[in-house]
Amino acid sequence: MEQDGWAGRLVRTIASEIRRHRNRQGISAQELADRCAQLGYPIGRQVITNLENGHRDSISVPELMVLGQALGVPPSLLIFPVGHTANCEPLPGLPRPTWPAFTWFAARGRYPDGDGNPGPWDNFEEDVNVEPGHEFDDEYQWTEGAIGAYLYGQEDNLIDQWRDNRASIESLTRQMVKHEPSRNAAFVEGLSVLEETLRQLERNILHARTVIERRNLLLRPLPNFLAHLDHQSTERTVPS
Repeated sequence: MEQDGWAGRLVRTIASEIRRHRNRQGISAQELADRCAQLGYPIGRQVITNLENGHRDSISVPELMVLGQALGVPPSLLIFPVGHTANCEPLPGLPRPTWPAFTWFAARGRYPDGDGNPGPWDNFEEDVNVEPGHEFDDEYQWTEGAIGAYLYGQEDNLIDQWRDNRASIESLTRQMVKHEPSRNAAFVEGLSVLEETLRQLERNILHARTVIERRNLLLRPLPNFLAHLDHQSTERTVPS
């Protein structure tokens, strides 16, 4: 059956990556098994050996997760060996370039087309009003299904920008102390621009969190350095 053939090929890809990473680290199958046991989910040496030698035709999700952590490799990269294979077969009979397929798996884009081009997030809207009868359209389902990953990623990106901007402000402030007062006017002007950018980023972060709440998603606690922004209700905040 074609699907069984595809499933077997997928398992062989994972097994090949497990062996490659194990050999790269210079550890035996027994040492890998010991690491799995230490993580609280024993996977025996013989199981690993059979998997690598093609004598085991399946791998469970828990096994994939534990083996990935035991090897220090994201489990997704055992399925999609980015940088090591040009193409893969993420769905039966639908081969795709490995990187676009990985981005689909990681909720960073829609399933890539035949040329390997991932579908973008261009059609994302903060509020989606769906006409009756279109609730099961592929585009709507993808947007709604992946919306949490998109919005959390957007919030993380804004927080990273805030951190970088804050570091620039601190660096420029230190330079002001070291240089002649006659040059302070230029420094003050630069600081003014950076501080306004910081305030805009804070507004953007608050807006992003408003959208997350509006979509009925859990709000994550803000980092300590942004605690002054966290005026939102904490009733639905993800526990730290």
